[in-house]
Amino acid sequence: VLFRSNPASTLLQIELPLQQGGTFQLAVFSVAGKLVYQNEVAGKQISLDVANLQPGIYYVTVTAKTQRGVKQFIKE
Repeated sequence: VLFRSNPASTLLQIELPLQQGGTFQLAVFSVAGKLVYQNEVAGKQISLDVANLQPGIYYVTVTAKTQRGVKQFIKE
């Protein structure tokens, strides 16, 4: 999982370096572990609107059938 805009204030650009297509489960958690966003997404590049999140540290989890990635980002 790669971020193109970290820290982010309005949009977080996410790049999934996966070789297979299909859909993925995308979840965002606060540093306290609270789920703040969850959705099924498709494609290798995703723009996630983070404008409504409070400033702080968050974790993005991307889950595919056989792969899982977790990465931290900062919301300004």
